[in-house]
Amino acid sequence: MMKQYYPKLEKLLIFLIIGGSFLAILTPLVVVPNSYFPYIIQKTIIFRTLIELIFALYLVLALMNPAYRPKKSLIFWSVSAFFLVMLASTFLGQSPTRSWWGNWERMFGTFNYLHYFLWFVILISVFKKVKQWNKVLNLTLLVSFAVSLYSISQRLGLSFTLQQGLERVNGTIGNSSFLASYLLFHLFIALLFVKEKHGWLWKIYYLFVFIIDFFVLMLTATRGAQLALFISVFVFIFLVLILKIWREKTVKLLLLGCLLLLLAVSGIIIFKDQQLIKDNYWLRRLTTYSLNDNTVQTRIRSWTWGLKGFRDHLILGVGPENYQNVFNQYFEADFYQYTGNEVWFDRAHNTLVDVASMMGLFGLLTYLSIFVLSFTTLKETLKKEGISRLSFVIIFLLFSSYFVQNIFVFDSVNSLIIFYLILAYIVFINNKSQITGSETTPESGSKIIVSPLITLPIALIGFFVLFFGLNLPASRTNFIVLDAYIAGKYGEYDKAVSGFEKAEQLAENKIEPAVLYSASLNEMIAANTKIAPTAREVSDLKKSIKYMEKAIELDPQNMFLYYLQAKNYSLLTEISREAKYIEKGIEVAKKANELSPGNVRPLWVLAQFYLLSSDYQTSLNYLDQSISLNDQLPDPYFYKAVVYNAQGDTAKMYEMYDQLIDHNYVFFTIDQIAPIIGHYSEVNDANRSVYLLKELTRLDPQEPNYWDNLVDALEENARYDEALTTLKEAAAAIPSYSARAYDRYQTIFKKQNEVNQTN
Repeated sequence: MMKQYYPKLEKLLIFLIIGGSFLAILTPLVVVPNSYFPYIIQKTIIFRTLIELIFALYLVLALMNPAYRPKKSLIFWSVSAFFLVMLASTFLGQSPTRSWWGNWERMFGTFNYLHYFLWFVILISVFKKVKQWNKVLNLTLLVSFAVSLYSISQRLGLSFTLQQGLERVNGTIGNSSFLASYLLFHLFIALLFVKEKHGWLWKIYYLFVFIIDFFVLMLTATRGAQLALFISVFVFIFLVLILKIWREKTVKLLLLGCLLLLLAVSGIIIFKDQQLIKDNYWLRRLTTYSLNDNTVQTRIRSWTWGLKGFRDHLILGVGPENYQNVFNQYFEADFYQYTGNEVWFDRAHNTLVDVASMMGLFGLLTYLSIFVLSFTTLKETLKKEGISRLSFVIIFLLFSSYFVQNIFVFDSVNSLIIFYLILAYIVFINNKSQITGSETTPESGSKIIVSPLITLPIALIGFFVLFFGLNLPASRTNFIVLDAYIAGKYGEYDKAVSGFEKAEQLAENKIEPAVLYSASLNEMIAANTKIAPTAREVSDLKKSIKYMEKAIELDPQNMFLYYLQAKNYSLLTEISREAKYIEKGIEVAKKANELSPGNVRPLWVLAQFYLLSSDYQTSLNYLDQSISLNDQLPDPYFYKAVVYNAQGDTAKMYEMYDQLIDHNYVFFTIDQIAPIIGHYSEVNDANRSVYLLKELTRLDPQEPNYWDNLVDALEENARYDEALTTLKEAAAAIPSYSARAYDRYQTIFKKQNEVNQTN
């Protein structure tokens, strides 16, 4: 017996699903200033909440009417295969928990990724009319325009923007590279409308949006996206010639634009040594491509290590969001030369390498199949005359440019929304000849599988369970973490500790709060051992160790977790003065070293443990091992100085201080400098004395005596220009010092002139 059909309910569901989809398109505009990672976490939670709601409604609709179930297509199967491999890799990888939840900084992980798949299914199933697609593409183009205007306002330093005056704007996206990737899509969407829309007013509007988005893309100074765009110019010219469409008016206009762009770029490159180009940050960055660039070197190394991980985990990789395990395993200590202390990479900054290392051969093949089958589908649509040759070229360039720029960066929530939107649009234009208005009515004999009176309450209950059980707590946790993080930075011990403990209780991912809790606790106590009663610090460190044990259990191949745990034990040993923690600390530090033998940090922690146990020679051996990996880092020389001081070997201690100063060691406290500064004055080592005095003014710029001593040392050694500059800095740091600084300035300036005249 045929079940009852509900046409009004169907129309309402379609309306709500389309409306919710329009809201999802607005997601890139979301910025929540007072939240942890203000451009990412709340934005992702809002997006996935919208997708969960409209997918719940979509399930009811699909069970009511078979016309709203996804039709078979090459793109659908390739996308489905990619996500199936992602699921398999998640649960067979090195850390299913991290793979499933990801981390707070990226907000990826398979759970979040699946929402893009649901978004894609909804789009190919519900958006069946040209008018609907025109609206959604126009809306995303309008959103990109708003993002660009915000970015320009940001560059101008307007007060309503979150970060004012940035050289490389990041808009509401929060990252210059991600903003460039997002805008790159919309340049081609704008061109698509220039082709498809009739009337010059409309064409002028879309060209204007294109120009503004292009201008902001240049302001991002993202060379990967710019390179992809410039390559697309040559590909465009090639395709226009192959397809013989150069006679079309729109094509002629675009060819003129390409010519002007090529002339402009050529001119910039030819005159790159001119002062006008050198003085302009964006033009200078555009012309400074070099394999010796620090960023390029870090990319090459991270790609190399990712490919080694691909080789060693060929079939399904190490699991989504586990790239850092590969990075740490193959890490080489010369990496510090290019990044300083930024050595914790969770992405290869190359989507192909990321996919290969994290999802293996099957992941890489299914990912590439999405692009290959998209091109195949576009070509098939062109043959059916379902798309014009120029529109084919524009959409092809959209995908090829996105593919090229992803060699230098990875995705964000903003770019993935548009990527799956465009994939769905290709499916639509390929099938539109078969889509008619009659398809919105159920076919006879196949109306309703399950009554909406049953499916609608179940779907809504499922949505509310996710909302109140996951999304709302995740949003609340985000605000708690921010408050705790800020409190930790300002040394508000009780507030920081209680905040991270609440976050650990609320968070679905127990790894992230454990990391933040340990890092913050170590920073606060190390900076001020009197920040809380000793018994309280010991109790909280033990709790931090307990949280980290749980995190390590969930993510057992993550070297960084063992490293943090070793630091927990080291600090606990120092605070409690109980040697029983040393053995456990050495155990986890050795595990960190085993997982990342090229990283010097576990060696430093091991040296510290052996120093605490008075095994000075073993401590020195570990420090020498770290120096053999990279002798340009100042830290091991400082640690060796501490060991020699503990041994009472003053001569070797000062040899190490010579080394660490020559390697530009950044001192953390004045107490580190006070015991040694007199030595360099006694031995008349002017350069090292000046270095230490500069460090004192950096650590405490409000102390006038430090400025006086520094100026005295510079004047005594005839470094007059530096002395004059220092006096200006002192006056800026301490306004009340200005009069004294002015008098000294006049005296030194006069002395400098006398010396110059004598010479």
